[in-house]
Amino acid sequence: MGYRAPLQVAPREKPQPTLGLNELRQKAHALSQRRSDAIRDYERYAEQEADADRDYRVTLAKNFTQARSAGEPAGASEVVARAAASEAKHRRDIAASLAKSSLLRIEECERDAATLRSVADWSRSLDGGTA
Repeated sequence: MGYRAPLQVAPREKPQPTLGLNELRQKAHALSQRRSDAIRDYERYAEQEADADRDYRVTLAKNFTQARSAGEPAGASEVVARAAASEAKHRRDIAASLAKSSLLRIEECERDAATLRSVADWSRSLDGGTA
């Protein structure tokens, strides 16, 4: 084993907070706006989904009843009814996907807000309570 020089440690400087008070406020406001937009979108898409589901079920029932009244067997009537209601089902499924996407955006905003609060607390502790 050879000679090793003693470990040199640089003097510790006070770390700078990652975000100042104004930056925290701006980011919190932006998050709040994104969350509000996502909630508004979720409500709109959930209503569209409910309307499309109602249309799908009404179309399905009417066409099934008409086919049965015309003497079609139950299996054939179901196929005819589902084909007639396929557009309403498609609208319902798209609205459901959009509603779920909006709900995921709401959850993402809530996670981002929690992270921002943690960063604010960390910044405040490093800066002596002024952030």
